[in-house]
Amino acid sequence: MSLVRSLEWQYLPPAELPRAEVIVVLGGGTRSQAYPRPIHEIGEAGDRLLYAAYLYHQGVAPHLLLSGGVVAVDGPALQPEAEAMATLLTLLNVPHDALWLEPRSRNTHENAVETRKLLEPRGINRIVLVTSAMHMLRAVAIFEKQGFEVVPAPTDF
Repeated sequence: MSLVRSLEWQYLPPAELPRAEVIVVLGGGTRSQAYPRPIHEIGEAGDRLLYAAYLYHQGVAPHLLLSGGVVAVDGPALQPEAEAMATLLTLLNVPHDALWLEPRSRNTHENAVETRKLLEPRGINRIVLVTSAMHMLRAVAIFEKQGFEVVPAPTDF
């Protein structure tokens, strides 16, 4: 079994996810709206957005927290990834008022720290975490270190 496969199989999607107040979606799934792209595009880890929209429409949580700041991977980043994710999720019929944006983080550790800052005042400790299956083991550990009760919702196997 390859290293990637062994990481992906640490958390397999459950038949049914428990309800929560928020689905946290980690950045990494978009490409900026830089010329010649007319809109933000779904990138390598774009399954995160599709799965998050699916979970929202299934009633897993009433809100999605989109975590991702300005990260230039494939050219200049014109805006935080959280904003790009919000634009794409509204195209997937997720209402804008269901979206909470965390536009400062640049890596997984900062995703967790900034998410804690936004959710702690709301009294939210239990989250459904959406990220790529290969990234989930590390992401769960980092979010748990910030005191979250994490329900893994992996995608992009």
